[in-house]
Amino acid sequence: MWRVDARYGDDGAFPGDREASSSSGSSSGSESESEGGDWEPTIRLAMWDLGQCDKRRCTGTRLARQGVVEELKLSQPFPGVILSPMGQGCVSRADAPLIQSKGLAVVDCSWNRLDEVPFARLRGAAPRLLPWLLAANPVNYGRACKLSCAEALAAGLFLSGQEAEARALLRRF
Repeated sequence: MWRVDARYGDDGAFPGDREASSSSGSSSGSESESEGGDWEPTIRLAMWDLGQCDKRRCTGTRLARQGVVEELKLSQPFPGVILSPMGQGCVSRADAPLIQSKGLAVVDCSWNRLDEVPFARLRGAAPRLLPWLLAANPVNYGRACKLSCAEALAAGLFLSGQEAEARALLRRF
């Protein structure tokens, strides 16, 4: 028998999600809302795709196909914050002005093939790390620090204070 958790409403959404969706004027429970609807990011999101992962499962490829994330060439520099294992310091609210003005980028690669990634060629203004987080994606579920592209972008947005953008990005999944 189904029970509604006290933290959730009858529609299964967090109270903050209902407020965000009602303020945007969309109807609750529609098919387009469950896939992120017509949301377009106000922050520039980008990724370097190294072609190491399964394209059918890749969240970065899916976001690029939907037009949410811009694909960068390997030699193309990025002026904003880059989420990378070679970052200096963790992304924080102090990065919010740079993320809002220049954007947020990730490196789309396989966690099993990190030694093959040419991090020296991925140039940018502010390489950052993410703090210790558990993955919720089906491939690395419950593993520490092995996030998908969508999870990494959402975490970077959330940690820099862009909570509504992070939630809207994850609603696409």
